[in-house]
Amino acid sequence: MPVIKEYSPNTRWGKQIVEIVLKQWAYSKTFTIEVGGNCTGMDVLECAIDILTDQLEGEVVLKSGKKTLLVEDEEERDEEWVKDMVVSIQIVDWKRPTLNEIRAKNGADPLPDGDKPWDPM
Repeated sequence: MPVIKEYSPNTRWGKQIVEIVLKQWAYSKTFTIEVGGNCTGMDVLECAIDILTDQLEGEVVLKSGKKTLLVEDEEERDEEWVKDMVVSIQIVDWKRPTLNEIRAKNGADPLPDGDKPWDPM
């Protein structure tokens, strides 16, 4: 199980990385979703499922070795359809924002060397 090395209370300045594993029978697929914005904990996990649901557009191909299984949202259940397949979901990392990302949020012009991760320490 991955352990987060850093988890900032200022989450709106960075991106939380969420790993979601979907499974039906022996078929599965792992997704990595980036969640930005000012939310933490369970709200991040719910947001990641919403993002994943939008990306899947009503269907997903799960794998088991060389075999595949097409799973479709035939009943138009949206995120409930995805939630029914979740067997694992966790925040695995927090990515620091770059200085230019912070400057953009504050309406400031970018700096030539501002694309490195911001270090407030």
